[in-house]
Amino acid sequence: MELFPRRARQGALHKLYVRLVPTDEAETRSSRRGNSAGGCQGEAGRQGSRLEEVVEMLFCKGIAPSTDRVYGVARQRYLGFCEKYGRPPLPVSEKGLCQFVAFLAGEGLKHTSIKVYLAAVRQLQVEEGMGDPRLGAMAKLGQVVRGVQRLRVEQGKGQRRRKPMTVEVLEVLRVSWSVVPGGSDARMLWAAATLTFFGFMRSGELTVPSTGGFKPDIHLTWQDVATDCVAAPTMIKVRLKASKTDQVRQGCTLVVGRTGDKLCPVAAVLGFMAVSRHRQGPLFQYRSGKPLTQAGFMVELKAALERQGVCSEGYSGHSFRIGAATTAAAVGIGDAVIQQLGRWRSAAYRGYVQPEREGLARVPQQMVRRKSTKGHQ
Repeated sequence: MELFPRRARQGALHKLYVRLVPTDEAETRSSRRGNSAGGCQGEAGRQGSRLEEVVEMLFCKGIAPSTDRVYGVARQRYLGFCEKYGRPPLPVSEKGLCQFVAFLAGEGLKHTSIKVYLAAVRQLQVEEGMGDPRLGAMAKLGQVVRGVQRLRVEQGKGQRRRKPMTVEVLEVLRVSWSVVPGGSDARMLWAAATLTFFGFMRSGELTVPSTGGFKPDIHLTWQDVATDCVAAPTMIKVRLKASKTDQVRQGCTLVVGRTGDKLCPVAAVLGFMAVSRHRQGPLFQYRSGKPLTQAGFMVELKAALERQGVCSEGYSGHSFRIGAATTAAAVGIGDAVIQQLGRWRSAAYRGYVQPEREGLARVPQQMVRRKSTKGHQ
């Protein structure tokens, strides 16, 4: 069975789209009128075939390339599972999918990843013209997936949660990088850290996936940063051309303002840009021209914390978004503003907010105080 029978022909199918409607007036009249009944049927058949090819092209366009790549990996895993256990891959059955889930769970996949794999299997059946298997209606399958989730929770008890970035930890990073030889590289790392935090960004949005993985139509460049005023800027505007939730790459502009202290992201970013010798390629580059990768950023982050005697365990690229949401909520910034700053489409960000224990402990007092205030009114 071909894994990508449609995606491979997408480029050729796209070219047919522009040839679908005849542009010559005489040809148009001829195709409408036809020389005979057989000629009409033949032309109609050819037009219908072209329409079907355009449908295939549009069908492929309905999934983002990044999603298609993930689905490709999932399909290979599913077909390998079917071959190993002697099961026909299509049409899918609830029993077979439950076994596939058990197979993936045994290999250590989380329930969230398993759901993506199931979505890929569904897509495979739809592509083969066998209809939607309606996985949501498979009660046993849903319960098996929830079982994986509960099992992972039980296995993860006692493990540390991802630590949120805080302004205190940012200060530790600032001090650590300020004493590292090679000023421009340290400035670059500090600018990346402050922009990620105060911009509520994902670390992958300002880094590149690998040293050779830079793509100017996706990743940040020098031209993507602007200020409101050259002489005395109060904010920077960062143009994101693509992101995790921007499947069609509409892009968006982040506005990051000054803080007026040593943690100021505006001063950090503009200060780095002032000393950087690179104007082409990715925005964040070392003096050598090597781009800052997502993995490299995390290595630098952990090393900076360890130099200051701070345990780096639990910190990851996502710590910045978790920390930004937590810090904003702690200082009273409203839900709607936090959601907009982080570009969350729903209130899912609330799961990132990690209230301090002291704050939780003060809630009963606040509740009693509120009741007492109402009683005197």
